[in-house]
Amino acid sequence: MVDTLTRGNIYASTNINLKIGTVVAASTIDYTYQSGAINRMTLDITNSCNASAVVKATDIGMLPARISGFTGTVTLTDTETVKSYTMPIDFTQGTDCLYNTTGCIGSGTLGSAPASGTIDVTFPTTGNAPVKGEYALARFTSGGDKLSGWTVTLNGQSANSVVFSGMKVEVKKDATGLWLKVDKPGVAFIIR
Repeated sequence: MVDTLTRGNIYASTNINLKIGTVVAASTIDYTYQSGAINRMTLDITNSCNASAVVKATDIGMLPARISGFTGTVTLTDTETVKSYTMPIDFTQGTDCLYNTTGCIGSGTLGSAPASGTIDVTFPTTGNAPVKGEYALARFTSGGDKLSGWTVTLNGQSANSVVFSGMKVEVKKDATGLWLKVDKPGVAFIIR
């Protein structure tokens, strides 16, 4: 826990949950020195955050699973030649499980990101039915349209949606970023 971050950098790494009371001025929280896959870290700003603050990471896999209370800019400066990440999702626990497992559901503006890449969402299609809700892959308050050129596959398949156990899992891309919507499939009636 850091009460106040005034100026300078915090260099954070995998498996560290960071809680900051107030972020002042152009402070930077830098994840670019860590390595590894999608992680379980969180970054919580519990009081207030300056819009000049920056969160930096070299790839989506290095961002915390949750970024909350952050009003600054998130920058992704991916140096990988092939930008491909696997994200295992447990749909049976509901969207609350997202906060401590995978993806990036957060706040702040995505200021820069590679133009293309692939996220392969993996999940079992047997067993318990998925819980209705929205599951973030890389989602922000705004600027998520910078990920519009990214490909999202479902269990390795280039499908926009799949149906299993009576529920539909659908890939969504919008101004907030990349996410999955889980809902019951709709039924269409044509009346002539």
